[in-house]
Amino acid sequence: MTRRIIRNGRTWLMIAAIGCESLGGCTEREGEPKVVSLKGVVERIDRQNREVTVRFYSEKRDAELTQVVRVTDETEILINGALATLTDVKEGERAEGSIRVTKSADATVYTALRVQIIRADPLKAASGGADAP
Repeated sequence: MTRRIIRNGRTWLMIAAIGCESLGGCTEREGEPKVVSLKGVVERIDRQNREVTVRFYSEKRDAELTQVVRVTDETEILINGALATLTDVKEGERAEGSIRVTKSADATVYTALRVQIIRADPLKAASGGADAP
C-alpha cells in the first residue's frame, strides 16, 4: 500500500484532501499567498509608492470597501487588451484583476498580478515613440 501511494501522486493527493476535510477543513498557513479576483473602480493612484486604492463591493460583508493594492514591475496591466503601465491608468476607471494576498504576523499585503481595464477611448502611443505623429 505504501509503495502505491508514493508512486501514484493522485492517490496521495486524494488521501491528503480526505484527511484535511475530515479535520474540519485545511486552514490557510501564515505566509502562504493565495490569489483572489478583484473588480472595482480605481479611487486613487500613488505612482511614487506604486499603490492603487480600489473601491469594490464585498458580497461577504454586504458593503462597499476600499483596498490598497501594490503594483510591481511584474504586474501585467492591460488596457483594451494592449500592454500598459501604471502611468496609463486613470482614477475613476473600472478595473478587474488577480491579486496575490500574502499574510504575515504583522501585515497583509495585496499585490496586483494582472489588471485589465476596458475603456471607450483606445490607449494612445507614448509621445515621441515610433507611432507618434
